[in-house]
Amino acid sequence: MASGKMRFTDSARGIDGFAAEWFFLVHKAFRPALDITFRQRINPDKTKEIRDNASYRIFGKSHDALKKEILERGEQLADSPQHQEILRYAYRESVETVGSPQQFSFRTTDGIESRCGRWYVQVLEIKQIGPEEIVVFALYSRNAVTGKWNKTATHELSQPAFAQLLRLGQSGHIDLSQQSSSIDTDENELGRGR
Repeated sequence: MASGKMRFTDSARGIDGFAAEWFFLVHKAFRPALDITFRQRINPDKTKEIRDNASYRIFGKSHDALKKEILERGEQLADSPQHQEILRYAYRESVETVGSPQQFSFRTTDGIESRCGRWYVQVLEIKQIGPEEIVVFALYSRNAVTGKWNKTATHELSQPAFAQLLRLGQSGHIDLSQQSSSIDTDENELGRGR
C-alpha cells in the first residue's frame, strides 16, 4: 500500500497533520497503526565535518590525524578515550520508515471521519483469525438535517483492507467513494466525541 513516502500535510477543521489525499482524515497520530516509524541515522558527510571540528577544537588536529597518531602509538581506536570522545559527535537525522511488508495495527476505539464529513468508522474489535487480524468496525453516516451520526452497518476487513478503505474509500464489498450525499434519517447516533 505504501508507495513512496506518506505525507501528513493536509489540514481540516482547523487541525493540521492529516494524510494527504486520503478519503478518511487519518491524522499523523495514526503513524504507528500504519507501520510508519522514525529511525535515527547518522549523516556521514556532515558527521565527518563535525568530528573534524571537534578534534581541532579539543586536540588541535583533524580527526584523521588523531586516528593516525593513536594507531602509531600501537593503540586500537576502539580502546582510545580520545577517539571515543570524538565519536560522540555526529549529525543525526530522523528518517521516516515504512515496514516492508507493512504491518497495520489499528486498535479498538480508533475512530476516523471521512474527508467529506459524511462517513465515520469506529473500530469495535480486533479478531485474530489464524495469522491475520480482522478489524470489526461500525460504519456511520451523518444525517444531513440533524448532523447526528447514524450507524449504517458493522463490517469486518483485514488490517490491510481496512487501511485501503481509509485511503480510498473502498475496499472489498464496501465503496463509500461513489455514495451520493442522500440524507439519512435514522436516529441512531454516535455523536462527535472523539
